Amino acid sequence: TAASESMQDTKPAPAASIDEKITQWDEQYKESEGLPDELIENLNGLLANNRGELIDWLDQFAALQKNDEAETERGALQMFCHGWLAHGLGKNGLAINLIEKAIGIGATFPQSYLILARCYFSKTLLEKALINYKFASKIDASLDEARLGMAKCLVDMERSEEALEYL
Repeated sequence: TAASESMQDTKPAPAASIDEKITQWDEQYKESEGLPDELIENLNGLLANNRGELIDWLDQFAALQKNDEAETERGALQMFCHGWLAHGLGKNGLAINLIEKAIGIGATFPQSYLILARCYFSKTLLEKALINYKFASKIDASLDEARLGMAKCLVDMERSEEALEYL
């Protein structure tokens, strides 16, 4: 199947080919309605099989971003992929930067807002986390993570009464 062939593409590879994979996935999924589950599987496979290479690659990418040398031609889906990978590696500050850019150019997937919410929550920026959990929930009301995230933020903000409506 296409999914199993695509998953085979997530085997360990040099860092230089990470951009090629993301570009390939961008081409493959850019006409998709919403964010395909298969893309998330591919990103998670890349995280599982290429952790060391991804860390080096993201560090290089982050350095280019700081020096305003990063390519500006990356599309919304590519920036989303970069942000997903940064979050998966625990680089939440970089993930926030990348996902905010991705949203700004069209990656308004519920998963974009979930990643932002998780990152802000990890940095105890609870109001920002709450806002992003709400955005994710407005896009897809069936997301349990968004609903529970809102409740957790509200409890941590000592607004327990409000949190009850999300449990």
